[in-house]
Amino acid sequence: MRRRSLPPSLVVARYAVARMLAGRRFRQAYILALAPPTVALAILYVLSSAPLIEQLGIRGPAAGDAALAVFRALFRWQAFAAFVLAALGGPEIVSPDLVDGGLPLLLARPLGRWGYVRGKVGGVMALLAPVTWGSGLLVWLLAAGLLSDGWWRGHLAVAGAILGGHILWTAELALLVLATSAWVRNRSAAQGLMLGILMVLTSVGAISAQVLHNELLTLVSPPMAVAALVAPALGSTRVPAGLGPAACLASATLVAICLAVLMARLRAAEVVR
Repeated sequence: MRRRSLPPSLVVARYAVARMLAGRRFRQAYILALAPPTVALAILYVLSSAPLIEQLGIRGPAAGDAALAVFRALFRWQAFAAFVLAALGGPEIVSPDLVDGGLPLLLARPLGRWGYVRGKVGGVMALLAPVTWGSGLLVWLLAAGLLSDGWWRGHLAVAGAILGGHILWTAELALLVLATSAWVRNRSAAQGLMLGILMVLTSVGAISAQVLHNELLTLVSPPMAVAALVAPALGSTRVPAGLGPAACLASATLVAICLAVLMARLRAAEVVR
């Protein structure tokens, strides 16, 4: 029986994952990125232990609030870890194709630019899943078993925020690292450009919001846009309420810009006969 081959996009995703895992620094950072869920689980275990709670003076609703604070901190740390991992390994999956001239060969096959982008983005998101929403949902499930009966019923939105927020964040990171790598075609320059874009957008948004007294301007920062979407479910008071629609628009704009850059830069060489 003839063995069925994988779709071209999945082949691209598989090689993207393999190339990212080939880096020693990336593997080291990946292992460290699994530490926050372990710490969060240890804290939740303490909150579920009645004798320890009494010694700490945490009772009743305070224990539930403390658990929610753990999930807020875990979400932030996992989002930061995803950024570091994307910056370390992301440029490795695009720059060689552009610098070594492999992109025209790839696009000459039944793949196309959209299939190429889908494969690369899918590879990055698949690799970031265990250190973001995968481990986050695992901690939530374990917390549902450790904490008081019925806790999970009142905090289903936390699981939704973990899943939806991290999927959106990793998708944005994947597109941003691909777009910067396609634009500058150099690994170190792409890492610096990606960091610079996020820092500049965050600073401009914060300063503009303070000067013009308009919290909507903070959403030009991709991390703030994602935070505005998950804040209600995680019980965060740092982000003003009612910014959800504007945050969706800001995230969609970033995705559209990254896709436009990729479609403009990822072109096969034209052969003139």
